[in-house]
Amino acid sequence: MQTAFHAMRPAVSRKPMFYTLEAMRGAAAFLIVDRHVGWLGTYDFPISGLAVDLFFLLSGAVLAHSYEDKLRTGKLSSGRYIGLRLIRLYPLYALFTLVGFANHAAAGPLTGADFAKLGSSLLFLPCIWIDGSVFPFDGPAWSIFFELLISVVYGVALHDKSIKTLACVCGAAATLFIVQAINQPGALDIAMTCQGVFETGLARVLFSFTYGVIIYRLAMRASAGESGLMSLIPLVAVCAMLMAPVESRWITNGSIAVILLAGLPACLFMALVFPAPDSWRGPFRRLGAISYAVYIGHVPLYHAADTVLKRQFHIDAMAYAPYSGFIFVAALVALAYGLHNAWDAPLRARLRNSAAAESPSRARGSREGIPVQSMP
Repeated sequence: MQTAFHAMRPAVSRKPMFYTLEAMRGAAAFLIVDRHVGWLGTYDFPISGLAVDLFFLLSGAVLAHSYEDKLRTGKLSSGRYIGLRLIRLYPLYALFTLVGFANHAAAGPLTGADFAKLGSSLLFLPCIWIDGSVFPFDGPAWSIFFELLISVVYGVALHDKSIKTLACVCGAAATLFIVQAINQPGALDIAMTCQGVFETGLARVLFSFTYGVIIYRLAMRASAGESGLMSLIPLVAVCAMLMAPVESRWITNGSIAVILLAGLPACLFMALVFPAPDSWRGPFRRLGAISYAVYIGHVPLYHAADTVLKRQFHIDAMAYAPYSGFIFVAALVALAYGLHNAWDAPLRARLRNSAAAESPSRARGSREGIPVQSMP
């Protein structure tokens, strides 16, 4: 099976082609911020929740590029691959989980249940026994949990499967997702709560992630040259779709299905086929670099800022919306950039080097050809 799969795959260029994807991921992260930060006022985009599905789609393409050949040829073991994914996702997740716990502690006396929630969260496990968010100290972490889960599934069971097999998996997950969306209004948000977390979350991530892997493989067979205009089109199109000011009566399962099945995948394919020119790579990479910290940190930081302003300065920032929201976003960007450069990236590098020192035979293969750090 692996030999046949290897024979049918085209030679893949290792030239970085993911800068537009970085920009897409960064833009999507800020749209999620808009959904959760009330200080931004009326700047609401009803279907911007599909940005999470874009994250999963991008992760499928990026991880396929970074790890697929190494996993299939044995240059990278499944265990080490999983370790690399934990190193990528865990440091900032743990940091902002603790920030969220501090917010909770400031609201009143802590109980044994609170510490049980903290322990579960720090183990990267959803708190399925409670009502509300399954990651109570950092709500958006539900998607990071599923990002890690699908990473494990991919590294263990899906990396060597043919496009036909992946299409079957993708189709089955899409069918399950559609059925749940029909039967459960608001299914796009239900995965972050205890009700339906695994069936909806798994269907959602399995569909988009495997779709991303398929698109990556197909795009590598059609790769074109650099083009400023053609690489900008998918970024603009993604933003236009997710920021569409549609009225509620136009938000239907059908319109969402068109975006998930055709719109976002088409943008990913185009971004892979037409890489961004060198002159755009700097800002695109910086936008992608801060996206994870922005995404995983905005909710705990928002609540912390609200608590400090009200308790210490007796200021209700909502009264100054949307200007207070703009100030918060600016501060969030500065903090995310600082964390990435001064703490997260250096820490991850040290952890990777430490792991490589323990497994020198795997070290080189695990570091080569990784164009971007993926995030849902």
